[in-house]
Amino acid sequence: MRLYHGGSFLFLGLLWLLVGIPSLWALRADIVRLWNHFTWTGLRYALFYRPGWPTFGLLLCVSFTLGILIAQSRYELFGLYPIERLMLERQSRWILSLPAWHPLRRWLART
Repeated sequence: MRLYHGGSFLFLGLLWLLVGIPSLWALRADIVRLWNHFTWTGLRYALFYRPGWPTFGLLLCVSFTLGILIAQSRYELFGLYPIERLMLERQSRWILSLPAWHPLRRWLART
């Protein structure tokens, strides 16, 4: 499970690095305008009435961030669903079937 969580946060970090930062950079003029004089109308104009790749990239990063954080919170509060537990058991058996020199097998056998 730690491998799954680490992988999801690694994916999220790479997504923000490769998509989020360039999107924020492309929207920097609108962000400065909103920083000085914030209105909901200005935010709506900056994000929705001038659509483009920066807006799509920023919304993609924010939605993935919220999705992963909600999934992590659900896991912490309620635990695993039975289907998730079955999926993790299958993945663990598959990792243990790998050769002994494989890094995933060494990591799983060590923990």
